[in-house]
Amino acid sequence: RDVLLVTGSLGDLVEASQHGADVLLLLDADVKQQLRTWTEVEARHETQRRKTMSVSQRVAEDSPRMMAAANNPFLSVFQLPSLLAEAAASNRKHREMKEREQRSKAAAAATASVPPAEVPEEEPKMEEKVADDVTELLDR
Repeated sequence: RDVLLVTGSLGDLVEASQHGADVLLLLDADVKQQLRTWTEVEARHETQRRKTMSVSQRVAEDSPRMMAAANNPFLSVFQLPSLLAEAAASNRKHREMKEREQRSKAAAAATASVPPAEVPEEEPKMEEKVADDVTELLDR
């Protein structure tokens, strides 16, 4: 006998799929919010996971060709220009994404007419963070 569960709850969807039942999810505002929240939680978990990774693990994940070139110096001579161009493009894309996020946060803060004292201050740029970390290490 075939069963089709029609639901507006992600919890019901997961439970029914574990039991092999067919499910039809009704998308309403609550489900959309749950899906957005799920995406945000996944992004936070990914960020936390990357924070615990070593530099070489992040390089291996972000650019396997760069890691292979680092492990084989003979081939890296020939691949270096294209790898550096790829890394520069990736860094540029990441910076642009961060700038867009900051602009959208600033626009949201301006439209919400939040008093200036309550607007969170911007994080220092990565170069400033690195410089501070290096300075702290040298002081030790």
